[in-house]
Amino acid sequence: MRGAINLDLMPTIYYNDNTNLFTDEDGIEYDITDKLMPYDEVIFYKKNGGTYHVNDLEYGEEYDIEFPVLINLNRVITYYEENNLLFDEAYEVVFNIYTIITPNDLFLFKENKKNVCIKGINGGMVDLIYCDIRGESSLSILEKINQRQRQMIVHSVLYYRYDTNIIDDRTWNRWARELVVLQKDHPDITKESAFYEEFKTWDGATGFDLANNEWGIEKAMQLIRWRDYEESERR
Repeated sequence: MRGAINLDLMPTIYYNDNTNLFTDEDGIEYDITDKLMPYDEVIFYKKNGGTYHVNDLEYGEEYDIEFPVLINLNRVITYYEENNLLFDEAYEVVFNIYTIITPNDLFLFKENKKNVCIKGINGGMVDLIYCDIRGESSLSILEKINQRQRQMIVHSVLYYRYDTNIIDDRTWNRWARELVVLQKDHPDITKESAFYEEFKTWDGATGFDLANNEWGIEKAMQLIRWRDYEESERR
């Protein structure tokens, strides 16, 4: 029989609205629905955010399940036509887009192929950026530099560290050339970019030295999980 619970050590489980996963502070995943939390409560808290308290009478344990509060938060979601992926402001893959916008809004956005600002499910405004098959969009210069830097890092990690790819070499080389030109033409703006230190002497010849970036490794693993999931769904 398990002992009494120390409330100071009560575990907290966190919901990630992009990956649609529940994990604790150590990254351990939990199966929540209908085990620790009724399905209808999960749906409610995913939409509204907040803390759900669990008192597991069977084992005498208590949990707090934290859901992010998304009400009135503005979001920027970028869609890449080339690989049918959605990314958020931090270049996180958006797995659970229907907690942000409706299926109909996403369909119309893809059909029209134009940037649009709409009201999201949780009340905040959502900027949807359409990036066409050539990788072009109407982002600002700094946003474009940040975008290309993140793409170079993530896809270099995939190629050099995990021996796989999601885009072809031609696309990577085109993005690399564009980033080199952007940084050369706008040196002052480049200094404000998220990964300036990694790219201040970068010439676009190779991504080998970018493959150990910790942020990039985390994002690459997300992409690999997404690809594996998509492939399993098609079987």
